[in-house]
Amino acid sequence: MASLGLSELARYGFVDLEATVSKLDSLVGKIGDAGRAALADLGLSANPDQALNALLELADIDKVRLKKILNKPELSSRLIRTLGASSAMVDLLRRKPAILAVFEDKQNKPASTQEILSRFRAAVDSAVEDTFDSRVSALRRAYRTELIRLVAFDVTAADPIEVFPEVSRNLSDLATSAIEIGLEIARWELVASDAHGNYSKQEVEATGLAVMAMGKCGARELNYLSDVDVIYVAEALTSDVTAERALEIATKLATRMMRAMDGSGAEPALWQV
Repeated sequence: MASLGLSELARYGFVDLEATVSKLDSLVGKIGDAGRAALADLGLSANPDQALNALLELADIDKVRLKKILNKPELSSRLIRTLGASSAMVDLLRRKPAILAVFEDKQNKPASTQEILSRFRAAVDSAVEDTFDSRVSALRRAYRTELIRLVAFDVTAADPIEVFPEVSRNLSDLATSAIEIGLEIARWELVASDAHGNYSKQEVEATGLAVMAMGKCGARELNYLSDVDVIYVAEALTSDVTAERALEIATKLATRMMRAMDGSGAEPALWQV
């Protein structure tokens, strides 16, 4: 890589030209020829400097997996363009390098709503501890895994304008699914954490709570930085609970569901509800 001139690196889109030469050499030293092949995709990424810095970090974290991805052109393109497009996705992979497995999947397409729900439920069911915080952390990790899958699809699309509606729909479906599973966690937590038995399982199950998506989410036109606006509608489904009691329970469920999305925790919040 040392043979590359600064003007050539500038044409690839790098800004920190002097440092880039040594960084590219370092990448080749860490992962071999796969590092040389990465240059073309770095030049096609939105921020080549950011992507290169991320590759160097990931090489230190999981050299074997990174080399495997970069040795396959299609997979390499998805990873590098994702790294160059979003510092948030770089931070995610730095914190959770196991999510690199997303880029080993040859299927480069967003998951369906049913697939998303199934993956979210499986993640929550396999939470390390049977606590509210552990279940919420598992849900947030699963959400971000699907989000990075979507970003990879988005940034490598041949026609970004053509896939924009699909991306918006998928972002909306991710948010909707997260809220649905968050509500399931809230129902579980309200009963499981109630040491004094103030809220019986029968009462909670008899309380209907609909979370209606409004705005961009309701129109399935959510973007990456959107908050999620909702309206809650509650009712007593059976005679096991009065209307007044159902409203009280539904309020507690809504509060817990919101905390699952945007409360503090081991995993960063998703977005504000």
